[in-house]
Amino acid sequence: MPRYRRIAFGRHSLPLNGKRVNVVHGDVIECEEWELGGFISDYECLNPRPDPPEPVESRPLTLKHAGRGRYNVIQSATGRPINDKPLTEKEAKSLISEQSSIKTELVEQDKDEETSTAKDE
Repeated sequence: MPRYRRIAFGRHSLPLNGKRVNVVHGDVIECEEWELGGFISDYECLNPRPDPPEPVESRPLTLKHAGRGRYNVIQSATGRPINDKPLTEKEAKSLISEQSSIKTELVEQDKDEETSTAKDE
């Protein structure tokens, strides 16, 4: 449970664990953020919760044999094929390389945009 220290001066009376508690400057209490309500700005969190993990980028594409010399290109994140109909092995491999080059180009464009905006400032 998060711990908070009162940084504002004056007294704050709030219900904690079924009883009303008076909190003054410097006191440390254990409670959830919602229990402080609109007075959250009067408190400093001593042990903030860790940030949620960042979303996982799309996983690589893989080949899955569909029978009779045909393949599906499967996106590992969803487990579904990205192609409409089964492809030959050569077509499937070229689709994978095409998709990865598009992703690489997009990442490079993002980096270029970041550097150009940094230069403008």
